[in-house]
Amino acid sequence: TLKILIYTCLSLSDEAARREALHAMDVSVEVMEDLIRALLHIGQLDAGNIVPRKTTFPAATLLDRLRIQFEPLARDKGLILDVLPCALPIVTDKALLERVLANLVANAITYTPVGRVTVACVGDGTHCRIEVRDTGPGIAPDEQERIFEEFYRVGRAEDGQRKRLGLGLSIAKRISELAGHPILLESRRGEGS
Repeated sequence: TLKILIYTCLSLSDEAARREALHAMDVSVEVMEDLIRALLHIGQLDAGNIVPRKTTFPAATLLDRLRIQFEPLARDKGLILDVLPCALPIVTDKALLERVLANLVANAITYTPVGRVTVACVGDGTHCRIEVRDTGPGIAPDEQERIFEEFYRVGRAEDGQRKRLGLGLSIAKRISELAGHPILLESRRGEGS
């Protein structure tokens, strides 16, 4: 597909058509990068090359990184991204937790057509739960376990969104299991997740 787009772009004289072809090439490259990155993560997980390294760090630093990374994406889509402040310390592998949360936040933004995505940290002094909530369409009960399977996607992204691979939630679940942190899903059709 990319070769066809390149050939087409070279032969176009209309500037608007050329921009459209260049945009299609950009999306194609992003999809390929996503696939390569996902396959590398899966390969590392399958080979047992990822070993959690627990440290203690403030939840606020991780949440701030997520806000900086995803606020522009949410804003471009017309969504509100609420990353609520949290002063709790977290003991886990920071890089693995960030990878899991980034997959969950990206997925929530992708599949939420209007409204908001909220990231909140809830704790009781001993345990901490980080929630990613959205106002999206929700997930039917019979599909809630399947969304963590490789290449499985519920419905499709909103028109104008690039197609997703269906690997992000699978990778997130595998990483969270490796780190010893379960992913729990609560979702109702028409009410979000």
